[in-house]
Amino acid sequence: PWGADIDSKGTLYFAAKAVGKLLAYASDGTLSEYAVSDLTITGMNPMDVQIDSEDNIYLLLRGNDAAGNGKVVKISGGELLETYDLTGMKLYETLLLSHDETRLFLFGNGTGNIRMIDLATGENTVIAGTGTKYTDASTYTDGTPGNPLTATLDSTEGAVCAEDGTIYFSEIKGVVREFRPGPRGDYAAGTITTIAGKAFEQSSQDGLSTSARFNYPNGMCFAPD
Repeated sequence: PWGADIDSKGTLYFAAKAVGKLLAYASDGTLSEYAVSDLTITGMNPMDVQIDSEDNIYLLLRGNDAAGNGKVVKISGGELLETYDLTGMKLYETLLLSHDETRLFLFGNGTGNIRMIDLATGENTVIAGTGTKYTDASTYTDGTPGNPLTATLDSTEGAVCAEDGTIYFSEIKGVVREFRPGPRGDYAAGTITTIAGKAFEQSSQDGLSTSARFNYPNGMCFAPD
């Protein structure tokens, strides 16, 4: 199992990548496959799930082609409602719904960038990253404040969005980073900051902020405070 989310009824939906299925685990303990009409999931590497306040399910299918043949689909009641095509966009494996549920963010598997899909228009744009992942500590940078396209990024497998739109995400090389949007919520004018850990110094060490060390940080969530 990879990404997961819970709907208003307490049902846990999770992407079972290895078997190519979207599975549902109900609060009564029943586990079942969630099939979707007119959608092939098997063989398409389901990676992550996000659910909005109306219980619509957004499922990220990474695809099976290195050049990119994935997609994000919006589904409800076993029916396909919308498809956001990722053809030619390499591989993405972490999906995040914005706090106001107007946008989706996609984090790459070594693509070196973050994409944003506007759910009202379907527009799909790169909002952060140079497009080339960092390969060592010397090529790791948060970039120029106000220009997130100058930051270098690697594989992300955990992300959350705060009420003010700030995104917190973890990268497997040992860091937790913050992506704060610019004026009027403009992510293209946002700033990326490393808030915990240090890239390529992976271990387990307590400490404040960047003096802490992490080994392959993964999923993230907010506590009530």
